[in-house]
Amino acid sequence: MKKQEKSGQWMILVCAAVVLVLIILLVMLRPNIEKPSKNESRTTESSAPTLDPWTPATDPSESTIPARPQIPSTAPTTAPYNPYLNLDQPPSDILLRCDYPSAYTGKFVEDGTDRNVKNVASLLITNMSDQFLEYGKLIYMVGDTEVVFEISSIPAGRSAWVMEKNAMPITDDAVFDYVDGLTLFADEAISNPEELTIQYGSNMLRVQNDSDRTLENVTVYYKAVHKDGRYLGGIAYRIKFGTLAPGEAAEKVSGHYQEDQASIVRVTWQESSEAETS
Repeated sequence: MKKQEKSGQWMILVCAAVVLVLIILLVMLRPNIEKPSKNESRTTESSAPTLDPWTPATDPSESTIPARPQIPSTAPTTAPYNPYLNLDQPPSDILLRCDYPSAYTGKFVEDGTDRNVKNVASLLITNMSDQFLEYGKLIYMVGDTEVVFEISSIPAGRSAWVMEKNAMPITDDAVFDYVDGLTLFADEAISNPEELTIQYGSNMLRVQNDSDRTLENVTVYYKAVHKDGRYLGGIAYRIKFGTLAPGEAAEKVSGHYQEDQASIVRVTWQESSEAETS
């Protein structure tokens, strides 16, 4: 009996030693997890940064540097805007910003033909300067293809949906790599002169000289306006009215000028040299 009791005691001691060793091993192998301090709280929220949402566009007349525009449902594009699409911005000295690279389907206005096109490369281009943009040209590479965007007669802070000048088609996942660009600005551009009254009716523009001076080379520049309020096309249309004596009026056919769908952006003229010498 004594031998059996001693054997049982040894078994208990061995089991207890094994359990103690296992506990020591578990403590030593446990990950080193620091407890948060009293002034520190844990959170299950992700620390990854979130994308800054694009704010709606402001009225361009309110600011010469408009907010980044939000693409409207009526925008002239069939391709959904992809915020991750690679679009190089022009250098800062170009003073143009490009947004919404897309494939445009609709009337092609850039050459004045208004022919129907499909999936043509297009950009929303904004004049970021405080001057009138007379002319701008941006060259991109889409794959191995050169695409060119020309834009003219854009007041400060305004934007235009511009189509590739040669109606170059692209795919929805096209990547635009900037190559070159140039801009030409004017210090001043008059769109509503006191010297002239400009009226529209029956596909005609009528200009009357309200001054007491003879005005030469009277020219009216206008652009098509999209439903979202931005200009449609880089192209600007021009109508020449020639020389107008004081009180004289002239009418010209304006095939692309339609009320509520066009906007006069600039009017130019020179005063007669005869008036200066008399």
